[in-house]
Amino acid sequence: MKIINFLCFIVCFNISYSQGSVEYFLKEQIIVSGCESAIDSNKCLYEMLNEELDRQINDKKNFKRMSSDSLTIHISFLIDDENEIDDSSVQVFTKNKEISTKSIRNVEEYVKNLSVQQILNPKGSKFIAFHKLSYTYVLDSNTNKYMSQEEQSNIYTGGDVKEHPKLSFECDSDGYYASLECFKKGVSKHIGDNFGYDDYIKKHNVQGTIYIAYSISANCKVKALKIGGLEDDFLRERAVAIIESLPVTKALTINGEPVETTYAIPFVIRNK
Repeated sequence: MKIINFLCFIVCFNISYSQGSVEYFLKEQIIVSGCESAIDSNKCLYEMLNEELDRQINDKKNFKRMSSDSLTIHISFLIDDENEIDDSSVQVFTKNKEISTKSIRNVEEYVKNLSVQQILNPKGSKFIAFHKLSYTYVLDSNTNKYMSQEEQSNIYTGGDVKEHPKLSFECDSDGYYASLECFKKGVSKHIGDNFGYDDYIKKHNVQGTIYIAYSISANCKVKALKIGGLEDDFLRERAVAIIESLPVTKALTINGEPVETTYAIPFVIRNK
């Protein structure tokens, strides 16, 4: 599994894994109004949202045109401290540019208005569970309507707990947002401590920004993937070396499982 993140500086009741605490590895489950008596509350929620998506994407008024053979839509949200869906976290995303913005907003409003009746395995303040539901549709040439396709990768089983990578950098990392800030500060400190080429920058009158996309593997190895921006071979090589020497002690985890993740970061170079 590969997760993509961006940093910017001036950046079912099943236990999935045997390690760690039960509180951690049980996925957060939500039961919404209309699914109280459902045998599988996850499937019930998934199907409710699927019906709303079906109404929106098969309403011809919501399409600028309908030419794509397939369509993928993702819905994501968080649960707030009051055990309700956090309105600010609701996102509906698709790469298809033919769907109107209005239809996307309609689905977002539908999600925001869902009434949460019960939460099982709530993650509290220490962890945050990310609920993401994905849908795939294929255009039926006979009816000219998008039909939902069941795919194994789209099965929704509750909210996933994500923890950020950790560096050998001491700071407050207790909680999701604190650990994110700790990671960002650690990367920034590592760059600041090692990117010391003022004499070269002044001598060659260099100024600009180097952009680096890099990955952190499940076993904490850092690798530069792509570099752009300022075309100075010397500074580019140094920037890559600094990024690849990040002292990562723990990879990003999803439900306790280390996964590869990709970040992007700018090196802003000023000739003072």
